[in-house]
Amino acid sequence: MASYSGDGVRVVHDGGAGRIVRILLVAAAMVAVATALAIVLIRRAPMPPPQPAGETGPLSMAPAEPAPPPAAHEPRAPADPQAAPVVRAVDKLRARRRAAAAAEAGKQPEIDAREVIEYLRARGDHTGIAAFEPPGTDPPKSGIIVPDDFPLPDGYVRHHQADDDGNQLPAILMFHPDFEFVDESGAPVALPEDRVVPAELAPSGLPVRMLDLPKAPSRPAPTP
Repeated sequence: MASYSGDGVRVVHDGGAGRIVRILLVAAAMVAVATALAIVLIRRAPMPPPQPAGETGPLSMAPAEPAPPPAAHEPRAPADPQAAPVVRAVDKLRARRRAAAAAEAGKQPEIDAREVIEYLRARGDHTGIAAFEPPGTDPPKSGIIVPDDFPLPDGYVRHHQADDDGNQLPAILMFHPDFEFVDESGAPVALPEDRVVPAELAPSGLPVRMLDLPKAPSRPAPTP
């Protein structure tokens, strides 16, 4: 709506239409600012990871396959019972050493009775096995076996002896070296030089059972 003033100036009166236009301009400006701000935020947002091949999109419900475990933790395949075992060289060496140690531990030392007797006598020990002569110097004698519980009359003694290996033999009957035997007339009775009592001179009540000596094994001649 327009009117003229007193000096001829045209005055336009803006009614409600002008206000509506200004409101629309302000609203449009606000929408433009909001749109520009949204575009900036969208560009700065992180991009989603690319989808694997075969997936249709974010609405796909197909389960993802689990990643394979590390090679270090993979279970070993069961050993073939028919396959030959692998033996390392160090295992063979250890087995030979254990076998040699076991054989050495179970080996019995060879002891010579002569050496033992000579060693004990050199130390002044004449008891036990050292009371006997070394093997070969005084061979065992055969005679009447005297049981341990048989009471010997005067003039008789038990003679203890051992074989060349040091094994104790049953005692045999011998004449006492300090006793003199006489006959009914009082004459001395001749005794054997080795003083071993023969069967005809055995005391009454003693069963005559002779000691059988094993044959001595042949020994090699000493090296000069």
